[in-house]
Amino acid sequence: MRIGCSKLVEEITGTITEIKKTRMNNERGEFLQQCLPVLKTVVERHLKTLPVNAIHPSVGEIFNHPITQGFITDMTLDLVVVEERFDVMIHAFPIITSRWKTRVTKHLTELVMPKIVRVSNARYDPTTVLDLVVTTFKCTQCSAHGLRYPGVLMHPCAIICPSSRSYAIRPRLSVDEGFVEKILSEISWNTAKMIQFDTEGFRKLVLAVNASGMDPVVCTTAEMGDLDPVFECVSCHKERKGRAVLSWSSVVSERNHYYVRVFCILRLISPFNQLYHHFSFHKRPFFCHSSVEKHELQLLNDDDAQSARPRLEEERQRHRALNTYQNMVCVHCREGGNLIDLMKHVSKEYVTFSSPKSPRLTNLEI
Repeated sequence: MRIGCSKLVEEITGTITEIKKTRMNNERGEFLQQCLPVLKTVVERHLKTLPVNAIHPSVGEIFNHPITQGFITDMTLDLVVVEERFDVMIHAFPIITSRWKTRVTKHLTELVMPKIVRVSNARYDPTTVLDLVVTTFKCTQCSAHGLRYPGVLMHPCAIICPSSRSYAIRPRLSVDEGFVEKILSEISWNTAKMIQFDTEGFRKLVLAVNASGMDPVVCTTAEMGDLDPVFECVSCHKERKGRAVLSWSSVVSERNHYYVRVFCILRLISPFNQLYHHFSFHKRPFFCHSSVEKHELQLLNDDDAQSARPRLEEERQRHRALNTYQNMVCVHCREGGNLIDLMKHVSKEYVTFSSPKSPRLTNLEI
């Protein structure tokens, strides 16, 4: 009889505990439903004071930071959400951003080093590996390639939680993280593991850097940019279709380029580290790597490279003028769009006879 009563007491206690837990979660959800939109408004207002390509954490990341949680705890006790309290918290924004960037940088380094060890015999320095030209990332959500540090920190898919219809595995979220995902459609950076080190891109870039006469173990993206080598895919050269020429930064997606009469390339598009399309002059494009298994890159001599660069730059500008391109922004009002539409916007809104200062557009490439 006592055993039966003991089990009954345990069941009642467990039920009461679950009811209490549900009630507290519902109350927390109601509070965050008021709190998070206010925090988002305050943060977005502050972001307008920063450069358009500034690296910063998402609203969800800011919410999860201990400094912000301290302000939210006080609001919870008062049961009042006051925007002015968050305005005071914004003074700590540089500290929050610094700590977030340190944590995410460490995460990326830990993501890169084990895979580099497996595919390379060379010894890479963990403190500088993210700055190397051979280190790129890919996104399994949008299939973007060639993402580089620090631009990859602002890749939008990194804070997206995959839907139940997606093939990706949804991460387990805490109560607060679940409410943040529901209200703001955000999760902590790369919780869903969308951002991954591009091992295949690493192999290609090692070959390209070696062909340029540089050391892939120490060659940084900045140094490669100063050198600006141009390559030809010898495997894809055909007399009637022209030379398959590509810049060093498009080697990662080199298998996707198209033929054109003289210089050609197709580069995958990715936010914050834009790669560009180069469309064929033919009505029907020819995929150059459909029957080629091994691709041989050859460094162009100075004369040929000098001739190729204006054509490659021309195609970049053509791509920026496409209706589908949305990676440029007006530095005055932060309106986004393509090159042509924003030039018209700037000409209409900001160019006046009394304004000698020339308005500028910027491209969100980090």
